[in-house]
Amino acid sequence: MNYPNLFNEVQIGSMTVKNRIAMSPMSLRLSDSDGAVSDKLLKFWEARAKGGVGMIITDVLTVQPDYCYLGPTLSLGTEKERDAMKKLIDTVHGYGTKIIPQLSHPGPDSLRGLLFQQETVGPSKIVNKYYGTICRELSVGEIEEIIEMYGDTAKKARALGFDGVEFHCAHAYMLAGAFLSPIRNKRTDKYGGSLECRLRFPLEVIENIKTKAGADFPIVVRMSGDELIEDGNHLEDMLLAARAFEEAGAHALEISGGVQPEYAHHIIPCLGEKKGLNIAQAAEIKRAVAIPVLCVGKIHTPGFADSLIAAGKLDMVVMGRALISDPELPNKSMAGDIDNIAPCIGCGDGCIGSGGIEHATCGINPMAGKEKEMEILPAPVMKHVVVIGGGPGGMMAARDCALRGHKVTLIEKEEILGGTLNVACRAPFKQDITGWTKYLINQVTSLDITILQGKECSSTLLKEISPDTIVVATGGTAIVPKIKGIDKQQVVMAADVLKGNIPVLGGNLLVIGGGIVGLETADFLEQNINPVTVTIMEMTEEAGKEYLPANKAFILKKLMEKGTKIYTGTQVSRIEEEGVYGIKEGMESNFGKFDRIIIACGFKSSYEESLYHGLAEEVHVIGDALRPRRALEAIAEGAKIAREI
Repeated sequence: MNYPNLFNEVQIGSMTVKNRIAMSPMSLRLSDSDGAVSDKLLKFWEARAKGGVGMIITDVLTVQPDYCYLGPTLSLGTEKERDAMKKLIDTVHGYGTKIIPQLSHPGPDSLRGLLFQQETVGPSKIVNKYYGTICRELSVGEIEEIIEMYGDTAKKARALGFDGVEFHCAHAYMLAGAFLSPIRNKRTDKYGGSLECRLRFPLEVIENIKTKAGADFPIVVRMSGDELIEDGNHLEDMLLAARAFEEAGAHALEISGGVQPEYAHHIIPCLGEKKGLNIAQAAEIKRAVAIPVLCVGKIHTPGFADSLIAAGKLDMVVMGRALISDPELPNKSMAGDIDNIAPCIGCGDGCIGSGGIEHATCGINPMAGKEKEMEILPAPVMKHVVVIGGGPGGMMAARDCALRGHKVTLIEKEEILGGTLNVACRAPFKQDITGWTKYLINQVTSLDITILQGKECSSTLLKEISPDTIVVATGGTAIVPKIKGIDKQQVVMAADVLKGNIPVLGGNLLVIGGGIVGLETADFLEQNINPVTVTIMEMTEEAGKEYLPANKAFILKKLMEKGTKIYTGTQVSRIEEEGVYGIKEGMESNFGKFDRIIIACGFKSSYEESLYHGLAEEVHVIGDALRPRRALEAIAEGAKIAREI
């Protein structure tokens, strides 16, 4: 067996978990409008159970049904909800996987205050920094009523067949986390003040759960190992809290870190955040208690996870997005099939910032949340499909067409596959993209697909191949703005700089364009061993607006620390011998002379309909060839069209 430490059983109270991998709770937005487990949500979790995960921790299960979390929220308030949950539990158990709900009262972080202008509550009067809503301070009597709700819900959970519960008490977030943290609990009665008093609410919740659901019903407490914020709880406080939770009868602790919203990028670590960022605190807490310690936070690979358990730092790893990108990760890991694991790169594009999509998905795994609709089935009629372009969308289309039984030819003009991924990975904090590229290349090369690399597609070539269907996945073409002097020798394209085709060895540098490519090119340039000064000019009023907020904050902070100058609302008007002129607020100014000027102005569609006219029965255009966007859309469109052909 591969990774023997990761695939040993672990005991959490009376619950025996078959391996050391748990799936973390996430806000998937897949439940029904009334909060019941939908068929989509059931299929989502079933795929992860089938994939071999040891334990699933569900999305937030509210203990007070009229207090939603982020929209429709799981609860056990109605017969419909209980029946749907029972079906889920039985399905998951069919694969030998344990399942526990994350019990919480959303408290001051309930979206009902913003969506429905209804009252929210908390330990103190709190302004929610995300929503701008203000909650009401709970009375002691109301606190006691909510404590009873936790116990009542846990009792219902046990009756339905859940294997235990997770009690959310982290991030100074939702009700219990807010009670525990000094930054949100300003009470002066028995529930506030010292850490011992702030612990009173969560400890009474644990006691009530044990009383009503049984002392042997497993309780996992999710807590921060360090809130990281200056006036919050720190490791020494959480060591005391961990021992208190253990003494109260908790059977395991799951360690996260940070607070909402200040450390949202730490709680859901995206680009640039280090892997395993809560491990140090989890290891210290493990030394302080005798019960199992779980840890969450960018633990994405089986080798890393196994090493942490082998070193005695953790008892169990908690993975979220890694199991969205590949639900089969546990089974593939145990079988040693590492090259076929679709790796999470921490982009956050589909799971966090879905860009208007109705539910969470994944830029690497377009089947996430659509397990039933996007099942790969044999094609009713076998066709010869030619895919033009070996980027992410093209490789996904080629793979899925081949899996459906089509004859597939993939044509890529470059000598290597990967497309824009081969440029995107050059940013200093995007190395993980290379793993994704390698995965996609392995997928298409391991199937019976004819791959023509270093081959420019032409009408002559297509006539020779004589395809039934053409999928155009040629990506976008870099935009060169119409600026006087843009043809000067010192002006180069961002892709050429990032790929190393044109060395830039220091000096005074200008990047035209402050989108994702522009900011990441600037970051790349700032790594120079020679003295460098980087200036960015962005014509809109916002640099990096395509990024998720956490990723945008990360890259802008990096650039600011290095002294990068960023001018927004500034349009380059001309490039002269004496300097580069730009217009800001209607006024033209000379911004000085630059040794190199790098163009990063985005992309435009590369599709030319006339090139493919009459060469196949059907022509489909996907990804940036259709309209420049993210890899998320290219992958999704490649997968979708492959199922329609």
